[in-house]
Amino acid sequence: MDQSAPAHLLVVDNDFEVRKLFGTMLHRQQYRVSSAASGAEAFAVIAKDQPDLIILDHFLPDTSGEAMLGRLRADPRTRETPVIFLTSDDSMPRFRSVMELGADDFLAKPAAPADLADAVAAQLTKWRQRARRREAALGQSGATRQGAPAMVNAAAANPAAAPPGYTITATLGKGGTATAYLARHHERAGQCVLKVISAAGMADPEVMGRFHLEGAVLSRINHPNVVRVYEYGAGNDETHGHPWMAMELVDGGALKQMLGQPWERYEALRLMLKLGRALQAVHGAGVIHRDLKPDNIMLRADSLEPVLLDFGAAFDQRSEAQGNPRITQSGNVLGTPSYMAPEVIAGLPAQAASDIYACGVVFYELLTGERPFDAPDITELMRQHMGCPVPRLPDRHAAFQPLLDRLLAKNPHDRPRDGARMASDITALWCALTGDMPVLAPANHLSYAS
Repeated sequence: MDQSAPAHLLVVDNDFEVRKLFGTMLHRQQYRVSSAASGAEAFAVIAKDQPDLIILDHFLPDTSGEAMLGRLRADPRTRETPVIFLTSDDSMPRFRSVMELGADDFLAKPAAPADLADAVAAQLTKWRQRARRREAALGQSGATRQGAPAMVNAAAANPAAAPPGYTITATLGKGGTATAYLARHHERAGQCVLKVISAAGMADPEVMGRFHLEGAVLSRINHPNVVRVYEYGAGNDETHGHPWMAMELVDGGALKQMLGQPWERYEALRLMLKLGRALQAVHGAGVIHRDLKPDNIMLRADSLEPVLLDFGAAFDQRSEAQGNPRITQSGNVLGTPSYMAPEVIAGLPAQAASDIYACGVVFYELLTGERPFDAPDITELMRQHMGCPVPRLPDRHAAFQPLLDRLLAKNPHDRPRDGARMASDITALWCALTGDMPVLAPANHLSYAS
């Protein structure tokens, strides 16, 4: 934010009169104001002129306010942009859910103009303070926000981390064993994610094993619903000393951020079919994902196409058959308890049908907004997965119950055996319900159940 220029505010509300009222009031206070009537319009504004603060209504014609907030927090351009959330539901559960999704402030509608003005001024002040602290930490008092606020700007990114042929433009995130950068290849068009293993990661055999496994696995899978690895390097040459991997940049949010309320039923079925076809490619390559969950399913910003990623816990059956050692120590259970198949909980090896079980959990979440099994502790949660019957869907989704029962069957032999069979079963169900083949064209907005 250029502190000498008027702050740019974006008002996102489906009501023209509200947009006009807020726009006029904020303009009088010397702010530069843009407005949007939908999520799609908002992202069009953001692409042309990134706002310094967003005022977001809970209801939009093409998405929900919560889903829009999730997409804003997942988008590198708006990850740290202050968001003031407006809603007519001022209950404590709504307040908690919105703040957990990343809102900076929460106002009940109808919001008084004076209250909104105070909230805007407070959030802009906080943003300026954070920016000054970042600049001081970086030793760059003249730095300004470039691209995504959540990124360190290009001047602060470490150029030494870039392997030959790449230029780093920003730092996306840094962990104990790796750093993710936004980068450009000197010849390939577009941006990519460059993952570079740290010295601590290089010293950990398990981290290195997973890194090489993910690179080897994804390099041989080519499917539009599976994240693409362009290339990766071992880091043992003179030009670049750290292992690195160049991956496709998926610019939408994680599916996890789009959950919490029921999806329109055919939107849910369509996403499941896309996941089935992604797993068809994965399982066909001899790979079991082993940690399929909404966090590891991204949605492309322009089409809401699901993209399966994070294969660090995958099991490569072909490597095992060739005598290559397992990456994890014997006895370690891989996966996330809420999406873990009963046989994996019991200590048996994961199989393709274990990924299918995780898809069943996701399917139930899409249709109901809740997980099929939930408990305050892991022990009870695992007991439910192993012993409790499959929950019944609401009556309006009764036609989907047989499919859900097969996906969440306790015995893996009672489930679709792999992604290909799951995709086939979903296609057959779609045809039986509609009399036509599935509609697979990319969506430009998400519909929730009314």
